[in-house]
Amino acid sequence: MKNKILIIVFLLLLQNVHAQNCKITGKIIDEQNSSPLPYANAILTSLSDSTILLGAITNDDGVFEIEKIKKGKYNLMLSFIGYQSVEFKDVDVYKGIRNLGDVKLKVLSENLNEVTVKAVKSPVSYKVDRKVINASSFPEASVALDLLENVPSLEVNFEGELTYRGDGTFKVFINGHPVRNGVEKMQQLDASKIDKIEVITNPSAKYDAEGTAGIIQIILKKNRLEGYAITSSAQFSTNDTKRFSLSIDKQSEKGGWYINGNASKNYWSDVEINGSKINNYEGQQFLVDYQLDRKQSGTNGYVEFGFNYDLTDKDCIDFNINVNPLLLGNDHEANGHFVEQTLQDGNEIKYEDYDLKNRNKSEYQYLGATFEYEHSFTKDKDHLLSFYADYSTYLHQYIGEAIDTKTYADRVERIGSKDTESNETFVSLKLCYSNKLSENSSFEIGGQMDTDHIPKMTVVNGTYDSDDVFAPIPNDPIDQEVVYKRDIYAGFATFKSEVGKFEYKLGARVEWTDRQSDYEYTNQQGERIKQPSSKDFWDFFPSAHLLYNFTDEHQIGASYSRRVRRPNYWPLAPFRTYEDSYSYVEGNANLKPSYSNSYELNYKKSWNKDFIGLELFAHESSDVIQDYYRLESENVSVSSQDNIGNSLSIGCEFMGGIDLFPWWNINLSTSMYHYRLDVDYENQDSREEQFKVDSRLNNIITLPKNFTFKWDVKYKSPYVSAQSEREAYVFSNMAIKKSIKDDQWQILLSVNNVFNSIKYKSTTKGNNFVFEDHYRNKPSVMLKLTYNFDNQK
Repeated sequence: MKNKILIIVFLLLLQNVHAQNCKITGKIIDEQNSSPLPYANAILTSLSDSTILLGAITNDDGVFEIEKIKKGKYNLMLSFIGYQSVEFKDVDVYKGIRNLGDVKLKVLSENLNEVTVKAVKSPVSYKVDRKVINASSFPEASVALDLLENVPSLEVNFEGELTYRGDGTFKVFINGHPVRNGVEKMQQLDASKIDKIEVITNPSAKYDAEGTAGIIQIILKKNRLEGYAITSSAQFSTNDTKRFSLSIDKQSEKGGWYINGNASKNYWSDVEINGSKINNYEGQQFLVDYQLDRKQSGTNGYVEFGFNYDLTDKDCIDFNINVNPLLLGNDHEANGHFVEQTLQDGNEIKYEDYDLKNRNKSEYQYLGATFEYEHSFTKDKDHLLSFYADYSTYLHQYIGEAIDTKTYADRVERIGSKDTESNETFVSLKLCYSNKLSENSSFEIGGQMDTDHIPKMTVVNGTYDSDDVFAPIPNDPIDQEVVYKRDIYAGFATFKSEVGKFEYKLGARVEWTDRQSDYEYTNQQGERIKQPSSKDFWDFFPSAHLLYNFTDEHQIGASYSRRVRRPNYWPLAPFRTYEDSYSYVEGNANLKPSYSNSYELNYKKSWNKDFIGLELFAHESSDVIQDYYRLESENVSVSSQDNIGNSLSIGCEFMGGIDLFPWWNINLSTSMYHYRLDVDYENQDSREEQFKVDSRLNNIITLPKNFTFKWDVKYKSPYVSAQSEREAYVFSNMAIKKSIKDDQWQILLSVNNVFNSIKYKSTTKGNNFVFEDHYRNKPSVMLKLTYNFDNQK
């Protein structure tokens, strides 16, 4: 194979001298389902002795182009692993373009003895406007969030949000449609249902402008093959994770139906914490030292039914309804020991210690439905009208409860909070029209409406007695309520065209947001106090994408987009909620959206599955939203989300992948950038700066007897915010998978944090306080058994 590649490269260089403006193009597709075959081979040979003259590889759409051919007659061989090759004899090549149209390849029916050949996608590929993570290349991943570990500079921040290149946040989409509570959804969505994840840092105006870092697009597995596909799996882990799932997909010529079910108890954090707090308040110093074992978990259970049907050759519908028959939610637990000291003029005036048992639990139940209609005016779907509707609401209101049980030598104290959210209703509607103006130009226009309404939110802080009877804290506001509404109306238009090898796409999006978070409570005098809060915003979001194709495998591009991060509903509610014995969380009804401008310059070069990509970027954000802490008394701090200043990230990112051998693939990605945060809030006027380097090295080794071994190593750079910083750390994961009976059965054994190296210090500093925590994430071992039945053709 290597000799053939050398011959092709030599002849490509030689033929430039004599070539004329002749080209052969075509599209290679699967005969059964007409899906394109990327990375298929197109080889041009001489008539006399079949010498290889020129060659090309199909792109993601199955299209190949062989250029700069001398006029004459040749043989053309089209081939792909696992398919019967097709050869065209005596192909007459003349000046101009010879388009062969769609060429269908048939799957090989022969049984190969002791040799299994599989087409393997590159684990991480690089396109001009996005990074693509192929889920099948990461068999150890359990849920969607695991797959994002392979993107440098992307992490879950202190507030539980996906951040990228400093402080940008993502909006999560599934199959092109936005979802709420993105991190929570990706902690629940089974990785086996995912085809790929796209990280789009500069989306076009077609997409919702939410997310200052861009969009995480999850593409689920979907086909229209006829027959049944059944997948079931069971997973167990040493951190007590248990997950069971069943999926049945039945398709026919005109449509089909599917049922998915999932029941799981997921532990995504099992950590030991050694920490301290030092507060200086009115001449006294308050100190706390503690050791904690903390587990964060979530319960998930749902049943989903859907169907799709072709009403005509040009009209199709897709309907889905999902329900949570069991209560969902989070169940976090912590156990530890605390030592408290109070000093005055360096002398101890008070000492206490206690054992802590904490439980933070929430539960809720959803019902949701989606409907999609698509009408194609033409066979190739370049003239299209589509409509999408999404509706979801609570079946069981959200109930949250936090309890800290503090056992002293002479007493037991129990304190915590209760909160509720009733009847939240979410509606999303989108209408889109696209048309091809000419062979090289097209446009798209559309409108979108998203509403999120919560008619009542409540919070009560209080104490519990030994019989779990709850009593509100005296002097706190009584009967606190918040009514929350957010309505977003948007219109967008994009125009795409190409001139020769140059392509461009321009877009504009206009959004109007109406936000309401009205707060009311009863004071100690029995008066009902109302504090209305209503804001509306007009926003304009342009986007531009430019691309020059030297070839399909050699590209350079540039892009720009403007994005927004809107505050979630809970940080806007002016409640003061108990968090732990030393801190409260308070809402901020005046929180403003954060806007960002992102600029990127991309370069990509690929050879079959091998590729390199380089990206230069600048990302600036205004009114950055972060948690901000204030000391309120000698032993209590209060945090809220605030607009703390502006940030700028400038740097580059490199990605590359190569098959060292047919059985060993390596992928490397490194992000290097300078991050600057200018804090201008309250009495803090400072600049936080750092040079960040995040790297990932991934190895996939194909072993005999259908074994696959994966080993990755990741380096996470330090992290800074207005008041907090986190140390760097390195960790590694390993997994081995065994496929049985042509992948009908799969056994996966994986080890997370193999060398027990996820250890780091996190520090938060402010006026007269310092919080310091030393974390050690515990390793875990996971065993997963999967069964697949598939007779779809």
